[in-house]
Amino acid sequence: MEWFYYIQGYPLIFITTLIEGISIPFPGGYLLAWSGFVLGRDMSDLAMATGLGVMGYTLGAIVPYLVGRIGGRPLIEKLFKRFHLSFSHIDLAEKWFTKHGLIIVAFSRPFLLGNYVSFVAGMAKTRLLPFLICTGLGICPWVIAYLYLGMLFGRHWRKALELVSQYSVIVSVLAILFVLVFIYRRKLLHIR
Repeated sequence: MEWFYYIQGYPLIFITTLIEGISIPFPGGYLLAWSGFVLGRDMSDLAMATGLGVMGYTLGAIVPYLVGRIGGRPLIEKLFKRFHLSFSHIDLAEKWFTKHGLIIVAFSRPFLLGNYVSFVAGMAKTRLLPFLICTGLGICPWVIAYLYLGMLFGRHWRKALELVSQYSVIVSVLAILFVLVFIYRRKLLHIR
């Protein structure tokens, strides 16, 4: 009966992250933590599960990227109105993308603007391969964290998820500060 848990875990990871990548509002973190619980503590499982999660999210992110690239802001606004979603996240993602470029695709994935940046990268006509690379690099820590917490906390995976939720704002702020310091130092070096 052990094979059932592995089949349940791997497909669930791929489908969960695919849906998250498509930008459908979905409790992906909970399902990834559950998958980590199901997979147990075998680190080789974590590596394979992480690969599937990153692949699922990255493939899913192509959908909002293409919506932004092909339909632009008018199509995005039409979709957001239809599903009663706020434009404020798109506006913020667009502002940050304009200011910082492709690096925002990687750094915003697990936090804050997450899925919205895919629409903006498409609108900006970003080349697909760099977009996919930054998406994969950006989502990888998120996938590892949720899977590992599920594995680590076992039956107490909901408490682990609450912990991540509490500290995600702090980690987001630190990541943003790191990016801003990096950009500031880079500009300072170019001035000299």
